[in-house]
Amino acid sequence: MKVTQIINVRRMGFLGLLTLMFIFLKLTALSATVAAWSWWWVLSPLWLPWVAVVGFILSVALVLFIGACFIDGWTSTKGYQERKKEKRRQIVENAMRKR
Repeated sequence: MKVTQIINVRRMGFLGLLTLMFIFLKLTALSATVAAWSWWWVLSPLWLPWVAVVGFILSVALVLFIGACFIDGWTSTKGYQERKKEKRRQIVENAMRKR
């Protein structure tokens, strides 16, 4: 029986390297600018892309919601007026029948 082993090698991307560089500069204080940063900003390459994606998704959802609420009303104004007139006509006809 032949046994094969699969090894997954994953390389660190740009944001991972940037995070390591920021951590190194913060801990060693080689850069006074980075040493003065908060840890939130030092670790920002890890969380900032996720915030950007969530912000984009929420923006698209908001635009779609506003479009569904208001643009439909603008495009169907004529139909709304016609339905309103038809409803008034039915009310008048029902009132006339009751007499």
